[in-house]
Amino acid sequence: AGIVDEFSKTVKKELDFVIESRNAQRFKRNFAENPHICIPKVYTDLLSGRVLVMERLEGVRIDDIKGIQSLGLEKSELAKRGVDAYFKMIFEDGFFHADPHPGNVFVMSDGRIALMDFGIVGRLTPEIMENIAGAFLAFFNRDFDGLVNQYIELGLVAEDIDIETFKREFKTDLIDICEPLYSLTISEIKIAEYFEILTQVAVKHGLSIPSDLLLMNKTLLILDNIGRQLDPDFNFASAAEPYATKLVKNRMSPERILKRTKENLTEMGDLLINTPKQVSRLLRKTLKDGIRFNVNTLGMEKLIKDIDRSSNRLAFSIIVAAIIVGSSLLIQSGIGGEIFGLPAIGAAGFLIAFVLGVALLISILRSGRL
Repeated sequence: AGIVDEFSKTVKKELDFVIESRNAQRFKRNFAENPHICIPKVYTDLLSGRVLVMERLEGVRIDDIKGIQSLGLEKSELAKRGVDAYFKMIFEDGFFHADPHPGNVFVMSDGRIALMDFGIVGRLTPEIMENIAGAFLAFFNRDFDGLVNQYIELGLVAEDIDIETFKREFKTDLIDICEPLYSLTISEIKIAEYFEILTQVAVKHGLSIPSDLLLMNKTLLILDNIGRQLDPDFNFASAAEPYATKLVKNRMSPERILKRTKENLTEMGDLLINTPKQVSRLLRKTLKDGIRFNVNTLGMEKLIKDIDRSSNRLAFSIIVAAIIVGSSLLIQSGIGGEIFGLPAIGAAGFLIAFVLGVALLISILRSGRL
């Protein structure tokens, strides 16, 4: 249901041209000083929810290699300009074009890269941007403890998870994924496969990944594919390093520290003001309704299942024993016809007890708990 709801919201936003026009104008402002990126002008006087009129741009698709060559442009330089633009969006603006397929990215005759279709965008808070930058640098430096901590700081880990166990197990999985990459050349690394495996590991550990981070992953996959078409030796990962390094350094700048200090002081002031009210409200509720505790016993369901299984086996064993005892009494009494010199009913009872006993033994052996 969550995925369907998210998809529904995305489609509605993409079809709302007023929202798309705002996105386009924001991108135009963000790239106003970048001579290599072109964002078409929006004619706001002709704008409505169903009509969007934009400046007409001429160019060739970013994946039209022959067309780019006919313009006399350097493919590797175009790859660098395009990826630089996207890392600026992710690490500096926190607002990125999330649908960069070749039909939405054009190369103009003067070498500028034009972006089209601004219906799907991603937004990243400053905190998430810093965590993403920290994760990139931790990966570059093989700092797996730091990489795990970035996942925790991103808020992807559920509150009821044992953090120490998560750190240990998640770090092991990250090492298994990342270590082989360090021995490969850039052209051998398949970013798509890497992200797919990383997503599987995140699901395995119950991580909750926000939709904007999933959009960012999808965007980076498309960019990596386009970059390789333009330049098979393009170092996609290294292109991110200077942006990530700059963002992490800015995190420790006096301005950023002062801003965080002000935010913390504001939160502390709010806490001091609101705490007496909250305590008073809690006391009134306690006096009125009493105190109730919700106890969540971790692992109790498994224990109950084990006890239930053991009880069933015990009952089964008692039934088998009762059949054996009853059959013995019947044989001693000599009631009924005979088979191989034994009373038929008693012999049948022993046969049933034998079959049930073998079934019980097989069940115990399969469970590994003899």
